[in-house]
Amino acid sequence: MKTAALTLALLAGLGTAGTAFGQDAAKGAMEARKSVMHIYAYNLGILSGIAKGEAEYDSEVAMAAASNLATASSIDLTYMFPAGSEAGALEGSEAGPAALNDIAGVKEDQMALHEAAAELEAAAGEGPEAIGAALKTVGGACGACHKAYRQKN
Repeated sequence: MKTAALTLALLAGLGTAGTAFGQDAAKGAMEARKSVMHIYAYNLGILSGIAKGEAEYDSEVAMAAASNLATASSIDLTYMFPAGSEAGALEGSEAGPAALNDIAGVKEDQMALHEAAAELEAAAGEGPEAIGAALKTVGGACGACHKAYRQKN
């Protein structure tokens, strides 16, 4: 599953690779980081549905989604915040200026997400209640980063 998640992330990034290394590096970087966030969101949606009882618990599905999230959260995002890719400078960007100016903080928050995702991965086979409890930690990690570095348009 980890290979599948990385392949998916890499394929998502391939669509922007030409842009990232061509004329518009800022736009390519924004699209790449959004692709990673979409992978996060998709897998979190599956797990959240299970935890809320909106989707039937299937241990294989839960473990795959948690594994995908843990793998995706290991992708280094720090180089995906070049100058010119912040909100206000690039249409569609939600990266606040702090994200570009505090890459060490972004990396720290990403590590917190990765650790929380690893805990979620361990809990995924234990049922909806365990998933729900672990999702709170993941949500806290996501929220901390978004609060510090995201700028909604």
